[in-house]
Amino acid sequence: MEAIAERANSTKPTLYAHFGDKEALYRALIAREAEAVSQWVTAAYETAGDLPMDRQVHVYVMAMFTYASAHPESFRMIFDAKSIGDAARLRLVDTITERVAAQIRTHLLTLGLTLGRSVDLLAAAMVGVVGKTAEATLRMGDLDPLTAGEFVTDFLTAALTNLEPAMMFKVDGVTVDPVDDARAQR
Repeated sequence: MEAIAERANSTKPTLYAHFGDKEALYRALIAREAEAVSQWVTAAYETAGDLPMDRQVHVYVMAMFTYASAHPESFRMIFDAKSIGDAARLRLVDTITERVAAQIRTHLLTLGLTLGRSVDLLAAAMVGVVGKTAEATLRMGDLDPLTAGEFVTDFLTAALTNLEPAMMFKVDGVTVDPVDDARAQR
């Protein structure tokens, strides 16, 4: 706390008066960093709206890996600390997952499909892969995060390209393939 107070041109009593204790200060710091990641990722996502699916995946994945590369201390602080920053980390992951799910739903609508829980499950899986892989990349230390991001982009694009729609229908409890049903009604 003394070192933090010195860097902030403040005093320890002022820090304690404002934050209460070290843990509260750390939670506030993680919340600030999580908000920075959220803004970074959201800005990147906004550039991907009209791109084809594989390019959207690339933008989404690389947004996280680029942030991890440019701000490794911030990224580690958010994703390595497992209890103090849980609330901020969960809000960040939920925000990103909701955004990815919305993009998947938009893409499926262009194909004439409306799906439910399978989209949320798919978005959570994708966000989990990206987050854990970016975290592992930084922990390994000798991997270039941008190269790792390209690797994960390729992996997720291949997974999405080869995803059986029938599995999504099954998760959603759809007994008739909506694509086949639409064809039969023509």
